[in-house]
Amino acid sequence: MRLTSTDSDRLELRQPFTVLRVFFGFMLTPIGLSMLVGSVWMLVAPANIIPEGAPGFLRTVGFGMDLSGAVMIFLVGLLFTVVGLVLFGLRCVVVIDRKAMEATIRWSLWTPLGRICAKKSTVGLGSARAVLALREEKHRSEGEKSWLFALAVKREDGTQIPLLEYASDQPCSLLTTDARRVARFLKIDLVDMRKDGELYRSSPEGEPLADRLARDGVASDLPDAPAGSRVRHSISDDEIAITIPPPRSMIQDIVLTALEIGLPPGLTFWLFHMLDAGLNEGLKFVFTAFAGLFSLGFLAMLRVQARMDSTTREHVLVTPERVHVKRSGFLVSGSFDSPVRDVLRAGIEPLTAEHRSPQVIMVESRSGAFHFGRHLSPEERNWLVSAIKKMLVQLPK
Repeated sequence: MRLTSTDSDRLELRQPFTVLRVFFGFMLTPIGLSMLVGSVWMLVAPANIIPEGAPGFLRTVGFGMDLSGAVMIFLVGLLFTVVGLVLFGLRCVVVIDRKAMEATIRWSLWTPLGRICAKKSTVGLGSARAVLALREEKHRSEGEKSWLFALAVKREDGTQIPLLEYASDQPCSLLTTDARRVARFLKIDLVDMRKDGELYRSSPEGEPLADRLARDGVASDLPDAPAGSRVRHSISDDEIAITIPPPRSMIQDIVLTALEIGLPPGLTFWLFHMLDAGLNEGLKFVFTAFAGLFSLGFLAMLRVQARMDSTTREHVLVTPERVHVKRSGFLVSGSFDSPVRDVLRAGIEPLTAEHRSPQVIMVESRSGAFHFGRHLSPEERNWLVSAIKKMLVQLPK
């Protein structure tokens, strides 16, 4: 999510794109447009619709397809195009006005002709007392449940004003960053309720983690790294430097290569012969081609994700002045940099809101949060968090 401010009294929150939205939007839009163009050509070409001397003008439109088949392709293409454009262009924007103490929630759809406002509402924040970071349970269907993160504002009377919901694949650090910035913008407390009950509460500034650790008497001796750990670390009197290498992915590469070789031709061959023998050959060709293209796109997404995972390195540096975390790799970049006195939390949390989400390390400061260490073992994550905390106590201030 990107947060921007047009002036000192307005904060704008934009809902981010998710991986699945980008994938389906990227696949459905061009395929739908191709089907629309092809079906329109077949419908408007007189030489194809009404062959010379043929009384049955409902025959032979294209690919041996009759007029009803062309209409079906047109409708399917229209559906794919509309769904693809909605996935690409539908965004939720929340504008918080600190002077008027109100939030405007606007859903808009991007089109080639400009943005179309689909829904707009305004809620008052006059008695807001805290910003809530929530983990909500959603029911997909009977017997199935889904979880997601949400950002809300709590009024003095206890009512909650929902501002934004985050897709199930959005990371926990995104919600934490947004909640922290909104809390500082409105100058109210932040309450993290992503676990049962109230997990964490802080003022807009918050108490530094180093002060809490020193007060609680955390030992300054650094622990030994777990046996067999691939994490490289360098510890001296004035800094700790840690490098987390990419995960090993040989089995994943073998499975993905086998799928790339066998899935597209196998799926198209099976689908072409499984379709009703009485179905028009043109329609069979269109549907099997769509299945082949979609499987290629899906495998391409998996390959890109695998490439990103296999090249991503994470670097952690803790000095007496700053905590710096950097992530770099194929199509991957991100960093976190904060003065030591601004670091408020360091711990292990679920990456996303889903019940079986992998665990990650999250470092939170007054200005935001950053997660890393997704592919580490539980022992490595615990050791790394313990090393960061004890280094904060040990380093000279």
